[in-house]
Amino acid sequence: MLLLDLDLMGGTIGFYLKIHHPFSFVDLLDRDALPEQSEWAEMTAHLDGVDVLPGPEEPFTSPMEPGRLHLVIEMLRRHYDFVVLDLPSIFHRTALLALSEADSACLVTTAELPSLHLTRKALEMLDVLGFEKSRYSILVNRLSRQEGIAATDVEKMFGASVKAVVPNDYFSLHRVVTRGEPLTQESELGRTIEAFAAKIAGITIDHVKKTKSFWGIRPAFSS
Repeated sequence: MLLLDLDLMGGTIGFYLKIHHPFSFVDLLDRDALPEQSEWAEMTAHLDGVDVLPGPEEPFTSPMEPGRLHLVIEMLRRHYDFVVLDLPSIFHRTALLALSEADSACLVTTAELPSLHLTRKALEMLDVLGFEKSRYSILVNRLSRQEGIAATDVEKMFGASVKAVVPNDYFSLHRVVTRGEPLTQESELGRTIEAFAAKIAGITIDHVKKTKSFWGIRPAFSS
């Protein structure tokens, strides 16, 4: 699996994963083919079987050419079982270009009124641009039981499907960010994320527990 930070102006994957890495997606834009195995291994960071390309150290402000983005994404598809794109705000041009390339996408919102307001604007924009609702769904983040909002309420509010609801498990998240450690099944947040990822991958949680490896990952150029 490849985790790719496409927020080229302010990506945070490197910060959260405690990665200080000299390469990013920007280094692929001028290439017509992926590097050879040894060079690619140096270009990507590696965490527990996952290849990672964090955002660039310096903000990349040049316009993204749709043709180049398409070419690079197609190259990566051929070498990975899963390519996960972490995108900037949906109102950013790069996010819209990447959304058009993705097999599926999640629009992340919270239950706060400003976030719900922006989500409605985002959905209206996607509708105007011709994106079919089957191409994306909603992920409700940091939802606490005290707020009294369910996934069905969000679906009725926006007329779009909710892919997952992530609990507001502050202490588990704080521990992950400060220590740079992965979530575990011991926390509600960890169990929710695992179930969400399994749903996307089309596998069952029983399969995850049996293999003890979530993705059954095949790194690039592996035999």
